[in-house]
Amino acid sequence: MRLVVLACYCDGTDVGESRSTYHWVKYLSERFDVTLLTLQRAGRQEVAEQLPDTHVVTWPEAKLWRGHERINAMMQPAYIGFYRRARQWLRDNRSVIDLVLQLAPLA
Repeated sequence: MRLVVLACYCDGTDVGESRSTYHWVKYLSERFDVTLLTLQRAGRQEVAEQLPDTHVVTWPEAKLWRGHERINAMMQPAYIGFYRRARQWLRDNRSVIDLVLQLAPLA
C-alpha cells in the first residue's frame, strides 16, 4: 500500500507533536511504502536522514516565522503555506497514492 502522510512538522529530535508524528511515520514506514510531506526547520537535522525508510518531501519553513517562536507555537501560521504546497503535491501525484493520512495537528 502506498501511503502519504501529511505532517506540518515531523522531527525525532524535537519534542511534543513533532516528535510524536516522527514515531508514527517511523512505525508506518516499517510496514508500508510511506511518503511524508512536511516542513524542514532551518538548523535541524534533515528529516530524510532521520527516516531513511521513508520517501520524504520537504519544504523549508518560512523565514518570517523562525524568529517568533511563541507566535509560531500558538497560531501555527506556517500551516497555511504547508497545506497549499501539500495540496499541489497531492494533485500532481494522485496516481501513486492509495491512502492519505493527516497525523498532525493532534489537538
